[in-house]
Amino acid sequence: MIVYSYRFEYNNTKLPHMVRRANQTLMIIGSASVQIRRQWELALRRDGFVASKRTLLCSEHFRSEDFDRTGQTVRLKGGVVPSIFDFPAHLQRLVATRSTTTSRRAEDNLPMDLSQDVPQPDVVSVCMWNVKQMRSSYGLLQTSALFAAVLLFLCIYLFSISSSSQNDGKYPPGPKPLPLLGNLHLLNLKKTYLSLWKLSKQYGSVFTVHFGPKKVVILSGYKAVKQALVNLSEEFGDRDITPIFHDFNDGFGITFSNGENWREMRRFALANLRDFGMGKKRSEEIIIEETQYLKEEFEKFEGKPFDTTQPVNLAVSNIISAIVYGSRFEYNNTELHRMVRRANTTMQMTGSASVQLYNMFPWLRCFVKNQKRIINNFREAFKQSEELVAGLQKTLSPQNPRGITDSFLILQQQKQGSSELGTLFHSKNLHCTINNLFAAGTDTTTTTLRWGLLLMAKYPEIQDKVQDEIDRVIGGRQPVVEDRKNLPYTDAVIHETQRFANIVPISVPRQTTCDVHLNGYLIKKGTSVWPLLVSVLRDESEWETPGNFNPGHFLNKQGQFVKKDAFMPFSAGRRVCLGEGLARMELFLFLTSLLQRFRFTPPPGVSEDDLDLSPVVGLTLNPAPHKLFAVKRS
Repeated sequence: MIVYSYRFEYNNTKLPHMVRRANQTLMIIGSASVQIRRQWELALRRDGFVASKRTLLCSEHFRSEDFDRTGQTVRLKGGVVPSIFDFPAHLQRLVATRSTTTSRRAEDNLPMDLSQDVPQPDVVSVCMWNVKQMRSSYGLLQTSALFAAVLLFLCIYLFSISSSSQNDGKYPPGPKPLPLLGNLHLLNLKKTYLSLWKLSKQYGSVFTVHFGPKKVVILSGYKAVKQALVNLSEEFGDRDITPIFHDFNDGFGITFSNGENWREMRRFALANLRDFGMGKKRSEEIIIEETQYLKEEFEKFEGKPFDTTQPVNLAVSNIISAIVYGSRFEYNNTELHRMVRRANTTMQMTGSASVQLYNMFPWLRCFVKNQKRIINNFREAFKQSEELVAGLQKTLSPQNPRGITDSFLILQQQKQGSSELGTLFHSKNLHCTINNLFAAGTDTTTTTLRWGLLLMAKYPEIQDKVQDEIDRVIGGRQPVVEDRKNLPYTDAVIHETQRFANIVPISVPRQTTCDVHLNGYLIKKGTSVWPLLVSVLRDESEWETPGNFNPGHFLNKQGQFVKKDAFMPFSAGRRVCLGEGLARMELFLFLTSLLQRFRFTPPPGVSEDDLDLSPVVGLTLNPAPHKLFAVKRS
């Protein structure tokens, strides 16, 4: 009645066909409905019209101000009914293919007189009138397609506003978004974390930013991040799986999964990291053994400056390899080099501007080369882990598991067919979990170690104090984890390296599990939430000199080590990095062992002031390319 100015009888054969076609169309483009609704409302708002959420849009809502009059000619203003050309390309194709029948029947069969200068008072007549006026200007487009687009646009809008509920609270503030583009005009996608940090100065600790059509709530500052991730850990406990991460894992593994799959895989990983990686003497022995190989590798560069990236990468990757597969690789092993190179490039590309755009507009897939490269990297990693797992299966001993992979294979055999949870122990989950552990456990620890060595060369007086403490407490023996409590200054330097380097400035996105109130604002269920870790690690209310490298942040007046609540390099809450204990052990043993053996300095002709502390931005913040001297200490 609203659309056509008359009703159909229930036995009319056209009615069920129209309903079925409408349902099919809405199902296909349901994901675009929010975007379309936003564009429609913005267009209406420009002309001072606010759509009601309790009533349907019909002829009575059009006012005289909504029409342009030239002599006896009357047209609906373009701002009231958005043009077909405002539609995304993929939506235009859907419109053209799904609504042709409806539009043709409406145009051919409905009793409308389009020869009049004023349209009849119903939506279809108004749309048809404007289609008729547009036809002469856009002759290459069929009238039926144009009409179908506008009609479908209206149907989706009506559907969306009729099913939406009234706001029951105040949403977080934020900059006004542009249609489709959101707040892209305010963001530097090469340094997104800095743009968001700057916006937090204007909009506060909880605010909204639109990444294209997607609404994201940003958490800034220690208090807001702690309140959400720690005090409301259940409510902010899901992972927001962006398109690129969905391409990676398809909802499997640990890092980018939710629900029962995440709980079971995380439970499995934590139990086995305790057995093979954390809290066991064996893990300490694995790291100490690897420090010997790394020191030997550094000694090969005696008298020559070198890039620390590759040797440190290989050493850290071997720790994960020993825990996951039960054995390490030789540094000249081509499989290890492929694994490390692939992980590094994937982390860099995942944080690139082009991939961020892909996450906002997945239909750009064909134009984003980095997306294709990342998928190829993941396929190669999957294939490599399949080959390594196949080798382990041949010598699998249920009584003597060598690593996490063996434990998974044993559980797979035990649980097969026994319960619903048993179905989660399949090969896709195994390989996704393996690759999650390698990606998270290699890049972050490697990057932090490289920052630590660079900072020691940058600040030789701090390096002197660390080495004096190591010499006094440990002497010439191998450092062990138990030494940490007797090395407060060294421990403070390691913590300050993590804080200052700030290698993960934005925590991996969260998603709300229900409607939740934070700092007086309502955040709806399913909202993407980005904790801004840089704002915590550089919070001026928590750190005396947040922009400077200052180990004193973690020392009291007596020179004793002091923990700080605002120290969150591993994030916090339910989704805190599950390898935190292992990473802390690696950082301590690697750095103390290397500083015990070597003094790190800039190359000849390069002063400490010349060493650049500006990061290279990817998914993590890496040190700028540089070389160091590792001078063997006597």
